[in-house]
Amino acid sequence: MGLAKKKLATWVMIGSTLPMPMVTMASDAEVKMYPQHPITLVVGFPPGAATDTLARHLAKNMAEELGQRVIVENRPGAAGNVGAAAVAHSLPDGYTIYLALSSATLHKQLYRQVHYDFAADLAPVGLAASAPYVLIMGQHVPARTLADAIQLARENPGKMTVASGGIGSVGHILSEAIQAAASVRLTHVPYKGAVPALTDVQGGRADFMITTLPSVLSHLKAGRVRGMAVLTNDRLAVVPELPAIAEYGFKDARGSEWFAVMAPTETPPYAIDRLNRAINTVLGDAQIRAPLTQLGYVIKPESNTPEALDALIDQHTRRWVPLLEEHGITGVQ
Repeated sequence: MGLAKKKLATWVMIGSTLPMPMVTMASDAEVKMYPQHPITLVVGFPPGAATDTLARHLAKNMAEELGQRVIVENRPGAAGNVGAAAVAHSLPDGYTIYLALSSATLHKQLYRQVHYDFAADLAPVGLAASAPYVLIMGQHVPARTLADAIQLARENPGKMTVASGGIGSVGHILSEAIQAAASVRLTHVPYKGAVPALTDVQGGRADFMITTLPSVLSHLKAGRVRGMAVLTNDRLAVVPELPAIAEYGFKDARGSEWFAVMAPTETPPYAIDRLNRAINTVLGDAQIRAPLTQLGYVIKPESNTPEALDALIDQHTRRWVPLLEEHGITGVQ
């Protein structure tokens, strides 16, 4: 049983001592008629972010499959928690859903004031895509390769900076893992999102950054930043010139961000199933996948069920929570 189901089971046990409302089953007519009006897909980040780009592509194509508009609503703030909390506490009728980042599964450990529980308040619908992480540096850094950068950092302990989209973000955790593996010390500079962090790396105000490939691919191709490694086992076809981090022996520094559609807990199963079928139909179309793949997203539509997503959430949490504790970055805000 995944962590999401375990936590939900705990809530059920606690609630079993309270008066229980009568459970009503959806009629065949309700199942066939869903959706009857537009669906709102909430994104916890501003327009232009990697999550927003994916959401708009997904919404456009899901709308055609569902026969109803899917409206993207940006509700940025608190590393995506504002949007997530809004969806978690919305009416569980299948008409308000959330495009979550995998890092959101860790927010309960990271932030003191989180007004929702990812595992208990949001139900998995389906995986949308994943995005490998890439280690970049500003063009102002006098290094050409990762080996050069490591040597430079060793010669200047604590003087070089690594930007991230926020304390406890996966990019932050991975930067800590690389520093530990390479025996170097950088000064971490957290930003309120990946976009301003990337802006400062380009402008020479920060030296390094780990971010998702879709968010930086155009900048890499334009030469505005320099790529050092993709944080994967193998090189990627979209950026074959970048070595995989495993080539340097840093196997614990691999990672990718995934994006998943979630709905409020207690959303009717027929709505979850219909949304999941729409996601799979869209992602199963090679012509729809192609532009996303060119942007750096990785899409694997096979075995994309709510249960598979729940298992992925469980796996992700089990991997990253110990790393948060190891690096002392729990309950920081």
